[in-house]
Amino acid sequence: MAFSLLVALYMFVKSRSVPPSQMVHMQDDQPTRVKSIAYHATEPWMILSFYSGHVVIWKHEKSYRYSVSPGYVARACQFLNKDDLWVAASDDKQIRVLDHHGKIVKKFQAHDDFIRSLEVHRSRPYLLSASDDMTLKLWDTEYNYECIRTYQGHMHYVMQVKMNPTDSNQFATCSLDRSIKFWSLEETEPLFSLEGHERGVNTIDFLQDGSEKTLLASGSDDRTVKVWNYQTRQLLHSFSGHTENVTAVLYSLHNDVIVSTSEDCSVRVWNLGNADDNDDRVRRSQELLTLQYKALGRGWSMAGSKCNAKDQIAVGFDQGCLLIDLARDPQTGTLEVTKEQNITNRTLDNEHSPILELQSTVEDDTLLASSNRVSLHVWFFNSFDASSSCLTVQPQHDTPSNPQSSARSDRSKKSTVLLQSRVHMFPLPTYTFLQNTFCGNG
Repeated sequence: MAFSLLVALYMFVKSRSVPPSQMVHMQDDQPTRVKSIAYHATEPWMILSFYSGHVVIWKHEKSYRYSVSPGYVARACQFLNKDDLWVAASDDKQIRVLDHHGKIVKKFQAHDDFIRSLEVHRSRPYLLSASDDMTLKLWDTEYNYECIRTYQGHMHYVMQVKMNPTDSNQFATCSLDRSIKFWSLEETEPLFSLEGHERGVNTIDFLQDGSEKTLLASGSDDRTVKVWNYQTRQLLHSFSGHTENVTAVLYSLHNDVIVSTSEDCSVRVWNLGNADDNDDRVRRSQELLTLQYKALGRGWSMAGSKCNAKDQIAVGFDQGCLLIDLARDPQTGTLEVTKEQNITNRTLDNEHSPILELQSTVEDDTLLASSNRVSLHVWFFNSFDASSSCLTVQPQHDTPSNPQSSARSDRSKKSTVLLQSRVHMFPLPTYTFLQNTFCGNG
């Protein structure tokens, strides 16, 4: 019986293996690489997606970690504006909609290539997605996530999509084709383009302060941050200072500055001045702060809190997420970092993988529980007590470097399974079978 079970476990893992053409071996720093960050529109919550396929939700100083797309990079995530739902997009080209328990309520094939960015409309039941297949798609979140419209016009990967905060019918995108394009929700072709970067554009953000200002910031592989007046379609200023690709830009409302991060492991803050005229205030802009984070690796993503009175910025690096509080000195007006908090370890502590299916066999006294696409837990038992033994199949990135040694040293710990409204205690795995490959792209 034991041999037959081992064969079944092997076939289970093999059947879920990634095709060889898509396999990329996992590096040590990749499980903590934060690919995207988003804050909730009205609550002090934050959501992060990781290279490992995990998504972490940060609520009230507590973290909840979910294995959303094992074997595939989770490149984008957002909170939806209803029912505590959230969405994540992964390199399997699918978008998943999940509830606050981490249960998948909808999963659908969205694009023909990697999905780089998601954006939620602030007032309508719409979700926008941007992809390496060079298209954008508009999804109806009220009617079964049907695709309403497909937008075409970029000639390379579409890296990010952003709704215009002053026009609910307009959005902007950036692409590795070096352009920034503006679109109407109702039209499938772009309204106009902004061009001026010498290499691909990775990131954009609207400068919004409640007024009718029409400014947009962008960051590029040409290592510059640029500011545009998109109404006049003019390039107003170009910031130089980063020494590698600029991966994320953010307008910081409370301090009226632009913040950027880069593959040079730094965060830089740029002053926009105080002049009323858009052209003048940008012309006088300058670099205010340069913050180096070599220990955290390359910067990849950034988001700013939408509901806190303070100016808190979350930055995603190779080695996790850093919260940075910015404030101006009341006496001198100098911008300072008042607090830094590395939440990496806290966000990676708790795993929430809901049990999807339980199956027991009376004859062999076994219990099988599946918790996600590539994990299968098998218990042998004569009775529900701590003497039961367990075998586990799971992805490599969820496994200690020495699984057997770890299991032996933590033999006193227990894991809990809920079965027929009764709680039964099972020991943690004694043996671990590994799926030794991981799919993804930096």
